[in-house]
Amino acid sequence: MVMQKYLDPKNDVAFKRLFGTEKNKEILVNFLNDVLCRSNIIEEVEFLPTINIPDSAEQRVSIVDVMCRDKAGAKFIIEMQVVSTLEYLKRAQYYAARAYVGQRTKEVKYKDLKEVIFLAICNQTILPEHEHYISYHVMLEQSTHKNHLKDFSYTFIELEKFNKSAEELSSQLDKWIYFFKHAEEGEVFPQQLMKDEHIHQALDEMKSFNWSEEELLAYEHVEYEHYAYIEGMALAKEDGKKIGEQIGLEKGKIEGKIEIAKKLKDVGMNDKQIAAITELTIDEISKIL
Repeated sequence: MVMQKYLDPKNDVAFKRLFGTEKNKEILVNFLNDVLCRSNIIEEVEFLPTINIPDSAEQRVSIVDVMCRDKAGAKFIIEMQVVSTLEYLKRAQYYAARAYVGQRTKEVKYKDLKEVIFLAICNQTILPEHEHYISYHVMLEQSTHKNHLKDFSYTFIELEKFNKSAEELSSQLDKWIYFFKHAEEGEVFPQQLMKDEHIHQALDEMKSFNWSEEELLAYEHVEYEHYAYIEGMALAKEDGKKIGEQIGLEKGKIEGKIEIAKKLKDVGMNDKQIAAITELTIDEISKIL
């Protein structure tokens, strides 16, 4: 196993450890405040289930990386998107809508629905026409540009567009983006960032010697899946066919079903229910769970 001082925070396992665990809640709160620049400072958050079970078999299960709620009831969805896809912007809106609709119960009136804030860190470009590395999206009335429909907002950080050196970092936002883009590159990190309390806490979580052998194996499994997909896409480009792409997509589908099955098991669903949702067979489920 190849060891390194800092693991990659873009890795799904590392990202969820960094932002989705109780012990690192302070890191998440600081990150949200630094990046979103909201008028209301977030002081505390409560983690919410990241898996949304559909009401009917026809609907898809939706899973996000991290979801939480602040004291005012606002929901925050935090996502790491390593591979850019054409459908990601649609998926972001779908996730936000599901989180919004999920608040509605007999006891909750329409006027009491709280806002949903979607924040994604994208390793690749998803908005090629937008030059800056961060974009904030809200709904505005076309002629007055007033924000009447305030319950949805989207923020996208595109790492591929960020080219600042450590000496050029001018804000806390820049420091966070630099951390995500460069944390895994070596054992030495710029001292000016090491002195920053929030970034230092995040870096400590990415030190490989703070991880157990089981955690490192899970981390490396995700790395393998990612590189297998990339290799498949590269193969498709080289031979002008869709073979490589299909390999990557099929592998992703299978791994995705397994991940969903594990999370459904964790929330108490039986094998028959899991099979109906994931389309895995009972025999397959018994082997992987």
